[in-house]
Amino acid sequence: MSSSAGAPASRGESTLYFPVDSSDDWVSLESKDLPEDGDKILDLLRMELVPLKLWHALAIEYFRQKNDTENMMKVLEAATDKELESIQMYASQLHQMQFLMYDAMGASYTQKAVYDGDEDAVKKSAEMYQRGENLNPFDPRTWLSRAWTEFCNYIRAADSSGGSSSGHEYLTKCVSHLGNVIKAGPMVNEGGVADMVRARLLRGAALLLLEQPKEALTEYRLVLQMAGSRDPATAKVANTARLGIAACHMRLGNLPKAQEAIVRALAVCKEGAPDSDVVAATAAILQAGESSTGSLDGAHLARETALA
Repeated sequence: MSSSAGAPASRGESTLYFPVDSSDDWVSLESKDLPEDGDKILDLLRMELVPLKLWHALAIEYFRQKNDTENMMKVLEAATDKELESIQMYASQLHQMQFLMYDAMGASYTQKAVYDGDEDAVKKSAEMYQRGENLNPFDPRTWLSRAWTEFCNYIRAADSSGGSSSGHEYLTKCVSHLGNVIKAGPMVNEGGVADMVRARLLRGAALLLLEQPKEALTEYRLVLQMAGSRDPATAKVANTARLGIAACHMRLGNLPKAQEAIVRALAVCKEGAPDSDVVAATAAILQAGESSTGSLDGAHLARETALA
């Protein structure tokens, strides 16, 4: 960490800047230097009355840089502690920021539910999204939370039935909620374009699972246009959309188009860190014969694309 004076309180690409209470000083923390013990950084956040938006940024950075869900959840849970309500500085921030905290916790539990088939994680995910919705049931962002809840309900139903078509009613509700997010547009949703990207990415996954690859393909293409791949912050999202595009073309029996999407994803990956999901999907597609459209499991890939 280092300190200086007069710097803006904002988050850079690889550095977090924390303002020091009642002064123009700031403390910087490189993403690669995030402490293994999250309690240490929490002490700083509390002591210096760091704005809650930076608590949220720190939690997300733990996940992005280290895939450290334990410390991520530790920071998010601390940011929703009722004790913060008694601190005057946080009073005006709590309503808006705690919604984002619950949303992030819900997403973390959703990921665990998808990858680990954790029944308890499905319940906790729905609980976190519900807490966020309770803060303001009229906030357009709650539609996105409701969509994730229905997606989790689908996961639970599909897992309990051994992967059959059970649970499609949840996917239908999921698609409907996401339609409301998209209709509201980025000017209404406080998450802006980021919420639009999340909504279309999840909608593509749900439509693919509903055996509607043409409609899903439209969503993934729109995500690709909105996210782009030049910005490192959105490159993963863009490549995830390419995986979705590949899955759609596989379902439609168009192997060359699927290969084209994956080859492009690999080309982008070479500019940064290798992406194991893309590599695995590439191997499946390139090993599939021209007469085969089943080597890349559409349902599994749809779940992958929902979590970028």
